[in-house]
Amino acid sequence: MNDIIKNDIISVLKNSLISIRNKDLIQLRNQSDRTIHNSSTFQDKYSITTAVAIYSVYKLFEKNKYRKYVNWFSFEKFLINELKKSILFVKNDKLKEYLDSLRKITRSMAKIDKDVGLFVDKVIHVSKIKKASKLHRHGLSTSRVADLLGVPTWEVMSYLGHTKTFEGSLNKSKSTRDRLQIARKVFNIK
Repeated sequence: MNDIIKNDIISVLKNSLISIRNKDLIQLRNQSDRTIHNSSTFQDKYSITTAVAIYSVYKLFEKNKYRKYVNWFSFEKFLINELKKSILFVKNDKLKEYLDSLRKITRSMAKIDKDVGLFVDKVIHVSKIKKASKLHRHGLSTSRVADLLGVPTWEVMSYLGHTKTFEGSLNKSKSTRDRLQIARKVFNIK
């Protein structure tokens, strides 16, 4: 694993741990976005998997009513311990164990309660689609992000079609007059 990726993942995991302990959901969500740059630049599965796992945890924590479940506090304790292990796995280049640890976290989210299981599956799937959108914004093709995240291309395209991500000021066309002036300058025509 590239040292840049490694250091960023460790930082994201540590900050996510702090965010969970402090119940700081905004910071937790922001951590899931931090690895997007690495995901798009290096297209590595570790950054992508980290982003999806942290975002899924954020979405689960965002639903305050789930904190009322009997198993919630044991889940939270498990999550904190597993994140600590994950940090050590990345530090020690035990990448298979790291991915296994993230899988344990997502599986344990579904075990909180049988009713929550369907919700968690949907959260993880939607998290992948949202992260695919962010990767696409960073320049990756829809088919590439779909492949990296293991989701159907048509779902990524459908989500992108419903967002206003690319309607910002940077994506507005110049007027015909402005384009004509630029063309005249380029071709040295008066």
